[in-house]
Amino acid sequence: MVISTNALPLARRPLHPIFHLPARHTLSSFTIECSFCGALHFLEERIRDSRVSDPLFEFCYHKGKVRLAIPTEPPEPLMYLFTKVDSLRMSFNNSVADSFSF
Repeated sequence: MVISTNALPLARRPLHPIFHLPARHTLSSFTIECSFCGALHFLEERIRDSRVSDPLFEFCYHKGKVRLAIPTEPPEPLMYLFTKVDSLRMSFNNSVADSFSF
């Protein structure tokens, strides 16, 4: 399935010469809060037909269709890795940090 880049919100459009987009686009400040989860967005990420005063975001709770339960405490082994100070926890933290380094 091919999606026209014009159908995408400005913030989701690729910056690639094949799409004939300007070399740079400008986004508003990163201060628009999702009404479902509180995540911050650029206004330009909103679904095109949603109101500026009450924007909806496709990739944030799927326009409010997804409802997640309030998380409970993690299982004991994971809680241990989050809270204890020992060599196992340090190794875990280093592994996680290495996994997310780009």
